Amino acid sequence: NMLFLASIEDRLSIASGSDVRVPLRLQIGYVPYNGPWVRVAAGVEIPFERRFELVLDLLAVDFWVLPDHTVVSLDLGVELGYRF
Repeated sequence: NMLFLASIEDRLSIASGSDVRVPLRLQIGYVPYNGPWVRVAAGVEIPFERRFELVLDLLAVDFWVLPDHTVVSLDLGVELGYRF
């Protein structure tokens, strides 16, 4: 039972001259034995060094559409990225 998903993301600048940005994410997926899944997330991206970035999902809401009801869960996320 695996989650297959598609993701759309945009990163908004907080202020001109600042490297800190706000990532907004929308993910839509499907779990074969459960059903559809939707996640909406927002957070903060903090670049450091030259090619690294730390992204914190401070608000992430998941909607699990099950056969007889929908379940909502709240998550936090941490991502460490490297730009090639």
